[in-house]
Amino acid sequence: MGMCVKIYNEQDQRVRIEVANEEKENEELSKTGHIRIGMTAKQCRAAWGEPEKVNRTRRAEGVHDQWVYDEDHYLYLDNGVLRSIQGIGRPESAPAEATPSAPAVEHFAVQTATPAPTMATAPPPPDFTTLTQDVSISVPYGVIGLQRGTKLKLIGRDDARARVRYDNADYWIPIGSTDLR
Repeated sequence: MGMCVKIYNEQDQRVRIEVANEEKENEELSKTGHIRIGMTAKQCRAAWGEPEKVNRTRRAEGVHDQWVYDEDHYLYLDNGVLRSIQGIGRPESAPAEATPSAPAVEHFAVQTATPAPTMATAPPPPDFTTLTQDVSISVPYGVIGLQRGTKLKLIGRDDARARVRYDNADYWIPIGSTDLR
């Protein structure tokens, strides 16, 4: 049992370090007027300024915002975190770039857009994974089955497992049962 706790703590620590590094990168990007999926509302405002309009929807899962910058540029945030970008490039209303020589972030005009990496590093890991086969997980109230095709937030991974978020809790599942390679 002690070994399981040690492994979990080491993996948990790695995830915390990755999250801290991503947060630092997001802060730097926002200062140069660039955005990417996973940024906070504050970072998006720092990068693109105030939206012309905010459409807000309250749901059981939380708050969903659509930030309208102009007729071609929209940001979609769930609970204050950027989840989707619609439009290519930066809106004209965005503040001038602090460093004009910085590479532009590519945005794809689809609802589940993922911008191209802007740093000279390896591409970031995917935010989500899709199950390629049924998986059972133990939840606080029993065991449930997740069906093939279910899309889950990816929290972390190792060689054999993927850590995913389901119902506001994190679970390890076999990596072979996901679309990750």
